[in-house]
Amino acid sequence: MTEQGKCYGNIIIPVHCDDIEQLILHKEYKDGDCLPSERVLATQYGVSRNVIREAIKILTEKKLVTNVIGKGNYVTLPNETNLVDMVESALNTSASCLLYDTE
Repeated sequence: MTEQGKCYGNIIIPVHCDDIEQLILHKEYKDGDCLPSERVLATQYGVSRNVIREAIKILTEKKLVTNVIGKGNYVTLPNETNLVDMVESALNTSASCLLYDTE
């Protein structure tokens, strides 16, 4: 974790991506709920829509969000298979962060 955000692969993601993920995992957003629009999230976090779009893309890769074109982004709670993938991804991400950590 840096001041700007958390390491994800070779990039640093803004803290708000982690905030949205925590809201999903702590069931503030329930399975099947539509997330607020990119515009609303961008205003809420004080960032551009492109930054929110990247955060949504990462959450989609983590299988926590599904994008329905023309409808929005929907929460998809992980099933057993997705949980295994998420753990493996987290371990790989942690290993990558350690390689790039210069402190």
